[in-house]
Amino acid sequence: MSGTSQKKELSQLIAEVRQLPIEEIEDLNSIAPPCEQFEQERLFELYQTCLAAGQQSPWCIIDVRSEKEFEADGLPFAVNIPILDNTERHQVGLLYKQNSQQLAMGLAYYHAKNKEENFLRDNK
Repeated sequence: MSGTSQKKELSQLIAEVRQLPIEEIEDLNSIAPPCEQFEQERLFELYQTCLAAGQQSPWCIIDVRSEKEFEADGLPFAVNIPILDNTERHQVGLLYKQNSQQLAMGLAYYHAKNKEENFLRDNK
């Protein structure tokens, strides 16, 4: 993408985002407390240990990265339920790098919150 087209995309994105009810987020811990995370290599090692022992994995691993990220580097036994789709991730990344990290986190939270409400409604 050329610099001119990226600037145009960024300008349009900022105009659209400014119309949404988004708060700029200073700290992710203010919206979600930190949780335990495992490195991908460690999860794969644990999974292979179970398979080698003839056991089924005791976990269901949910990978919340975008489809593109999951395709590039997902664990073969994980389920992909993306918080942001590829387009949303691109927009958040563009805002984050070129404009405002706080606004980008706000947009990501906005998308995630909308999906959470739909997911909970559809899975009652």
